[in-house]
Parts: sequence; structure tokens; C-alpha cells
Amino acid sequence: MKKFSRISKPEGAGYVGAGGGGGGGGGSSAGSAGNYVGRVFSVGRYQVTVEELIAEGGFSMVFLVRTHNSVRCALKRMYVNDVHDLNICKREVTIMKELSGHKNIVGYLDCGIASVSDNVWEVLILMEYCRAGQVVNQMNKRLQTGFSETEILRIFCDTCEAVARLHQCKTPIIHRDLKIIPLVKPSQHLPLILLNSKEYRPHLIGLFSHSRS
Repeated sequence: MKKFSRISKPEGAGYVGAGGGGGGGGGSSAGSAGNYVGRVFSVGRYQVTVEELIAEGGFSMVFLVRTHNSVRCALKRMYVNDVHDLNICKREVTIMKELSGHKNIVGYLDCGIASVSDNVWEVLILMEYCRAGQVVNQMNKRLQTGFSETEILRIFCDTCEAVARLHQCKTPIIHRDLKIIPLVKPSQHLPLILLNSKEYRPHLIGLFSHSRS
């Protein structure tokens, strides 16, 4: 059976590097990853150390990091170069804060925004790390056996619960990119999590947006 396809950029642990960001364009490489291992970032109330590069896209990088008390997290790093894009990032952070805590939506921990030069800002988003990875990866590992009916129903129900939470916001939120790529699992035995994988891309409105209907 043919493998289920993913986007062309490298990705890992369920995090797609598709936001606005640092490191420039192109795929990840051993050289670019090595440049960041051991680097320390301050993100709000957290100080984290980079362990590895787990995703890289044209506008951002996502790192596996560890806090001072050895908790693993995912750190998304990006750059924006105008106020409009910066406001988009701030809006997305606000949405993530509002949604954080739901068992089927990736957890938000903190963020940091710093001016690095005239009209250029570095944006850091610290999120929950889902070590079991993307559902698409698990599908590819089980091409011969597939999922059981019970497993498929669980995936469907977990996804519906996440989407329902978005729709129940005071100002309803639409996801706009619902497919298997942004579905990740914290571990093999915990509920599915919906990841807003493209929400920080500065030249788009954003994956999560407030419904105007």
C-alpha cells in the first residue's frame, strides 16, 4: 500500500514548520540543526535549552527544548518584518491562550516577542511537546494492518471535540485546514490533539480565524 503523503518540508513530533519565522527558507539540515543545539532561549517565564531541530519551514523553525526542570516542550521561532504581521502573531497567541487546557488542543505555555532591529521582531511560542507524533506517521507505520474500527472512531471523536471547542468560543473560530497533518498525539494512550500547524504564517490570514458569520 502506498504511504500517506505529508507536506514537502521536514517535520517532526507533530509540529509543522510553516509559520513566519527565523532561520530563512528551505528544509532542515544537519548543519542548521547543529547551530542551535544547546542554545538557551528565554520565553516569558521559561528558560529553555534546545535539544534538536524537529521542524523547519520557509518561515519558521520548531525546536525540541527542555526547561530547567527537565520538561520537554516545543518551541516555535519566527521573525516578522512589519506591524501588520506582528499583530497577526499576537492575535494567534491570544487564541491559543483561550483554547489552552482542552484535552484535544495542543497546550500553550508562553510566548516572547522581542524587537531585533527596525521593523523586525522575533516571536517565540512555547507549546506542549507531543512525543507520539503525527497521526499520518502512525498510519504509515501500519499500512498493512490499518487501524481498528474502534481506533478510527476515537480519532474522529477526538477531532470533533477539538473543533467543537473552537466553535464554542464567544467569537467562534474556524480551523480552515482540517486534515491528518495537524493531528498529533501526546503519547500512544492519550487523546488526540489538534495542532494549529500553520497559524503564524505572516503572509496568510492564519489557520485559526474568527468567524464573521
